[in-house]
Amino acid sequence: MAPHNSSENGGDVGLLLFDKVYDALSPPVANKLGGTCLTGQLIQDGYEQEYVNGRILRETYIDTKKTFMQLFDSTRYSDRPYERSTRFRGDDQQRTLMSGQTLVKSLFDVDTNGTNIIVPYHTADYPVDPIKPDTLICPKLTDLRDEAVKSDEYVARNFSEDVLVLENILSEDLGGGNWRNIMDCLMTQKCNKRSIPPILDDFKHDGDNSFFSRVAEHASWMLTYIYRHNNAAYSKLAMGPLWAEIFSFMSEMTAGGNGYGARTLGDMKKKDIPVLLLYSGHDTTLMPILATLGENVWDGTWSPYASMLVIETYAVVEDDPKFPSTYAFRIIYNGEVLTPKIHGCDSDLCDYNFIKNMIEPFATWDRDCASAKKITHPPSKASTKQMKKTASILVW
Repeated sequence: MAPHNSSENGGDVGLLLFDKVYDALSPPVANKLGGTCLTGQLIQDGYEQEYVNGRILRETYIDTKKTFMQLFDSTRYSDRPYERSTRFRGDDQQRTLMSGQTLVKSLFDVDTNGTNIIVPYHTADYPVDPIKPDTLICPKLTDLRDEAVKSDEYVARNFSEDVLVLENILSEDLGGGNWRNIMDCLMTQKCNKRSIPPILDDFKHDGDNSFFSRVAEHASWMLTYIYRHNNAAYSKLAMGPLWAEIFSFMSEMTAGGNGYGARTLGDMKKKDIPVLLLYSGHDTTLMPILATLGENVWDGTWSPYASMLVIETYAVVEDDPKFPSTYAFRIIYNGEVLTPKIHGCDSDLCDYNFIKNMIEPFATWDRDCASAKKITHPPSKASTKQMKKTASILVW
């Protein structure tokens, strides 16, 4: 619904803005983690990080002298060439919604004439949204997870002497903390300069072999190993619907890589194809997506706060045997170009068919999610002179 801000006499008036404060309970009843914030709420630091992400994209794809990279002629949202030129998507969690919306506000300007602008933001009911792995939505993920944790490599590490020392710290010094949630606990405290238990307060720098680093590294490995195990089988099944959504838009531009798709921004407008796509998700969205790109692309390091993955799609305007599809793609993760790490690609730009052939086999909304187990819960560097303008960008 759009806010109504006119008085009975027809004049414009201010809006009532509401501050949602989680302080309605009294002891012994309390919020899940205490305090007066929603559990998992985006805090000011996160807001500022996403604002910076928006400015980075603005400088790269709007305020740029590189015409082949420029997506829009103006930074004003109302000056977009057609309504479907942008599409914004996130799951229905406060922190992801606000992260994506903050980035969009930083990316575009709003006219100063007082007119309200309604921006469509696409989402879904959180319990059924496959924007991240969920064993309730797809029970077969439980089977693939169990295969990973029963593998010889996983078992050997979990029963190693070093991990048993860490297990003892969790049980004896930290009151039985579990590995599943330890990263959220550690990083929210450490990154916000809050106190942590003394035995873990020994971090100095990456690779310092401190208890903090060892606990964080093993907690990260336990999850990311599952994402990467057996040629990323878990991640491919989990992220199939999201990849299908992404590829539906890439296919609109490339027409399946057969040379008959959109080749200019004018073509994009004529065919009503989005130029900019934004996806706002979680670390557990980014990491399995990265895992699906091949074993050499991502080293399994946990995605930091405000991480950003960009997929650019180009139309190649000059004949080049390196680009038989006449389209190219580039993938950038937190400022690092990952494309050369993809199997078959040897430069920053790679033929579109490489990513198409790699992702298409599992990019589907209609997954085989049936578990073999009894379910006890309901499933709920090519030259830039060869390139025309960038066509599609996907960002988390």
